[in-house]
Amino acid sequence: MAVRSWPTTLLAVVLSACSSQWAVEKYQAPGADVASLRTFAWKPGEYAAPRQVSPELEASLDAQLRDTITGELRAKGYTELTDPGAADMHITVHVSGMRREVLADESRIGAPTANAALTPGEGDVAPPSAIPQIQTLSDASVIVFADDPTSGRLMWRGTVTTEGRVTSKEAGLRKLDEIARDISRQFPARRGTP
Repeated sequence: MAVRSWPTTLLAVVLSACSSQWAVEKYQAPGADVASLRTFAWKPGEYAAPRQVSPELEASLDAQLRDTITGELRAKGYTELTDPGAADMHITVHVSGMRREVLADESRIGAPTANAALTPGEGDVAPPSAIPQIQTLSDASVIVFADDPTSGRLMWRGTVTTEGRVTSKEAGLRKLDEIARDISRQFPARRGTP
C-alpha cells in the first residue's frame, strides 16, 4: 500500500516545486495576440531603491533578470533579437524597492503588547518585560512589460509586489530573480510551442 502512494507523493513534490511562490498579477491588452508573435528585443528598464545603488550592482541585477526572463521566453518558443527595430515586441523589466521599520508583532509570554504597555490609562498594566523590537521590512515590486514596437502600447504585463525581511544583499537579489522567473512563467506561450 505504501509503495503505491510513493508516485503520488513524488508528483505532489514536483508540482509544488513548479508552483509560484508569489501571486502574479497578469494583464493582456484587449486585441493583443501575444501568442502569435515570434521575436522580442530588450528595452532598458528602470530600477528604483530607497538609497543609492551602485552602477555595478544595477548592471549586475539587470543582466541577471534579463538572463532569467530571456530563458523563460525562449522556453515558451520566442526568439531574442538584438535589433529592437526588427522585433515583434519589446520586453522591459522595472524593479522598485522600499524599506520601512515596524514594531515586531510578537507578543511576549506573560507581558502586554507594546501598545498596551505604552498607552497611559489602559488599566493596571505591568511594564513590558522587554523593549519592543523594531523590524526592517523590504517591499519590492517587479514588473515585466511587453510593448508593441510600432505603437509603443502595452500588450502584456506581469507584476509581483511582495514584502518581507531580507537578510543580505545576495538574498535580496536572489528573491528578485525568483520573482522575475515566476512572472515570465506566466507569459503566454507562443502558439504551436509544446
